[in-house]
Amino acid sequence: MANALKLEFFLLNVASMHSRFELIGGNRQYGDADIGAIGQIMCLEARTFQPLILIDELCMVRDNNSDSVIQPLYGLFDREQRKDFKEHYLDIELDLSGTLIITTSNHYKNLKPALKSRLINIEIERSTIKKMHVIVQNLYNSAIVDMALTSYFVGELPQTVCSLLSATTPRVAKEDIRLAIGQACSRAKQGIKIMLSVEDFNVTIFNQKRFKTKGFNNG
Repeated sequence: MANALKLEFFLLNVASMHSRFELIGGNRQYGDADIGAIGQIMCLEARTFQPLILIDELCMVRDNNSDSVIQPLYGLFDREQRKDFKEHYLDIELDLSGTLIITTSNHYKNLKPALKSRLINIEIERSTIKKMHVIVQNLYNSAIVDMALTSYFVGELPQTVCSLLSATTPRVAKEDIRLAIGQACSRAKQGIKIMLSVEDFNVTIFNQKRFKTKGFNNG
């Protein structure tokens, strides 16, 4: 039996880009020019015609008159224009008609109308406290496995820590769990497994990152 084709997934953090050329490629006449993020994925990394690209934090993308990263996204999100997406560094047109594009946004309502018209918006409600406890526990278990620390940490989080982390998003919880694990390593003792406590988290900074709203867009 032939192996099932796995969907290729690529994360594109456009919020960290300072120039549209980081997305579409720069002109070769400039010494520091390079292939853009889309060209990198489609020409060098993707093995199929239909990869999945997740564009994170769309509402945080740089948008100004001189060097807007938003501008090339209009063509990327438009199904017709997507067939001839120009990669400037390679000086070629890419057919992205088979590409699956999903975006996330914290403030979907603040996006420009021209951008929203190219997206299908799906609102995702915040997980219940009970579900967040399960998510947080799974994130913790994954973290100690990835960090090869299962022999040094207990397998269960205390309810106080679960409750603290459940007040935010999975992304923030994942980051803070890993930081807390690093902090807790200083308490390691011979033959005694470490249990995370609220004191292992920077509660002041943590409270500034509490959950507000989340959006989920599919283009």
